[in-house]
Amino acid sequence: MLELLRILVDEVNERSHLTPLLHKTISVQLIADEEQAILQIEDGVLRIYEDERNAANVFIMGKKQVMEAIITGNLKLRKAIAAQEVDWQGSLRTALLLESLFRLAIPNYIEKRPKAFK
Repeated sequence: MLELLRILVDEVNERSHLTPLLHKTISVQLIADEEQAILQIEDGVLRIYEDERNAANVFIMGKKQVMEAIITGNLKLRKAIAAQEVDWQGSLRTALLLESLFRLAIPNYIEKRPKAFK
């Protein structure tokens, strides 16, 4: 999960057309099995922290496989919440924002990978 989050951060920050989505300050704690990280949107930049130095105001917790499917855009966050595949604490607006970032950034990275990695 951590590697996918690093890719997500790089992809989102490289795409200027995604910058308008990063205007709000949000800290999201993601927990998957034994891994955890905090995604922070602040000042138009997406960052990842692997420690708990920043207090999160949104929480997503689930099994690693489900979390990775959400991060890669293969599973919609709202669908996972509705199916109770993840524990979610946050607003619908934040869920929509995160879902947009997940679906717009990672699929583009996957398309650019060499065929040996697909």
